Amino acid sequence: MKRLLWLALVLLPLKSQAYLSLLNHGDVIKTGAYRLTLSPQFITASDLGNGANFTGRFDTGIDEASDIRAVVGFGRVDFHVGGTYKWVPIPDTPDQPALGVAVGAFFARQSSVNTFSVRAFPFISKRFETDAGVFTPYSGLPLGLSATSSTTEAPVHFVLGSEWMPPGLERISFWIESGFNVSKAFSYMSLAVSLYWDDENGVEFR
Repeated sequence: MKRLLWLALVLLPLKSQAYLSLLNHGDVIKTGAYRLTLSPQFITASDLGNGANFTGRFDTGIDEASDIRAVVGFGRVDFHVGGTYKWVPIPDTPDQPALGVAVGAFFARQSSVNTFSVRAFPFISKRFETDAGVFTPYSGLPLGLSATSSTTEAPVHFVLGSEWMPPGLERISFWIESGFNVSKAFSYMSLAVSLYWDDENGVEFR
């Protein structure tokens, strides 16, 4: 166990990991339902310099308050893969926004360096139904812990974003997100499109 904890603390700094967008909020994916999200991410300030990453995310539900996500991608960061568990103890209701957190672990390879990182993504969100479609704006404060053999860092972001499901597109939604450096991190802009389906009939389930 001590060796596993040491490994979680001593690999690569997250300043170079400009692929870790949030792209999530308080809507929990139901059991037997799925979401596939494809996302280009444009790096605006990082140790990597300018560039872009392309990431796929696959979500499915566990219970009424939690779901899981698998992540895989490539681009300015040569390759990255990981997963998160999302828990929303305070759901979105007419009287309150949703409050939740996603936690996960990621592996990446950049040039000849292998990377392992652990992350926590606390967030707040609120769903709005309008004539222009369903909007779910959200904000988060992603936290990380990672290191090289010589340094250890704990980067912090501030994230603002929204999902938009247009009228008449019951299974498709669009995202926009900006991430800002708070401490030892990077800045980026992410765009995304999501496809929703379920086991029963393959149509939108929310």
